[in-house]
Amino acid sequence: MKIENKRGMIYGRISVALAAPVFLIMLAAPPIHADEVIPTNVWNDFYSSSIVFNSVPAPLGSRIDGFDADGVLCGRFIVKNAGQYGFIQIYGDDNRTTNVDEGAEVGDLIRFELNGRPTTLLGPANNDWTSFPAVPRELDMSASGTLGFLLIQAPTDKSAAPFDTVLFQIVFRNTGDVTDFYNLEVTSLLGWEILSPAAATYVESGPSAQTIRFSVIVPGALAGPIADQVSFDLASGLDPSLGVSGTATIMVISTDVDDDGPLVPLTFDLRQNYPNPFNPSTKIPFTLETASRVTISVFDALGRRVDEMYLGSLSPGRHIFVYLPDNFSSGVYFYKIDAGQFSAVRRMVLLK
Repeated sequence: MKIENKRGMIYGRISVALAAPVFLIMLAAPPIHADEVIPTNVWNDFYSSSIVFNSVPAPLGSRIDGFDADGVLCGRFIVKNAGQYGFIQIYGDDNRTTNVDEGAEVGDLIRFELNGRPTTLLGPANNDWTSFPAVPRELDMSASGTLGFLLIQAPTDKSAAPFDTVLFQIVFRNTGDVTDFYNLEVTSLLGWEILSPAAATYVESGPSAQTIRFSVIVPGALAGPIADQVSFDLASGLDPSLGVSGTATIMVISTDVDDDGPLVPLTFDLRQNYPNPFNPSTKIPFTLETASRVTISVFDALGRRVDEMYLGSLSPGRHIFVYLPDNFSSGVYFYKIDAGQFSAVRRMVLLK
């Protein structure tokens, strides 16, 4: 295996009992703020002829977010032409939904962020939200920030059997102060089918680890042992020199057996993870009686699903899934496998 690091968003009712009569007082709760863009029937359009990030035209994929006076995310645009955006629709609040604040009110000054960083507005128009309909306005802007990437775990060499779907993962942190986005390219030396993210993955800065996964499907018609070399390249969209690239090998062994024993096991089985307790990773062994589409889910002690991994269609036989939680706290968790009609749950402990 070869690894190469690149540099470094109700109503409440009470009753008051008096001697006579009884009065009911209605208290309206504050509206719920939208934590994602909710399109409404009113908006203002903004566009630009120049948008700059870190002193250069904002790269393709850069993200612009618009927030109203209450901090509600009410518009988003992904840059499709370097150094420009248009049109970004900044939505207004829908007065028919009194329990949700979807966006701006007339007179609000819209706050824009570029890749998660505050912008300097360069005009020529103003950033106030006006009544609908409104004439589209040009609003140029710039922003700057610090970029950073820390590799935590890279793909490792694996063994497999014909028809297997082999899962790889890259674990890393965005150590800058911007919202960066990462593009993953994966190729197989032997031309085996690759399952990988079709779009860029946006990652905010902070201490949380991010996992990006890809899979390789091993063909069924293989004669004898064979190895494939998988090349991967994960790169920042804001600075392609930040990321990780390298290779991992898939060694496929023959599934031929003697007539003395069966080719496939007789039953499904989910084994106990090991080590347990664990930190930071653990192995989950399981056995499939027949070829199955496999999903492994993780739940916390309150029964809330906190993670889910789709492993694809796996061949009959014994498998081991290496699990690395994303920034989980110490405690008791439960892992569940779903493989066709088979389902089982076991307990594991994360100890940091």
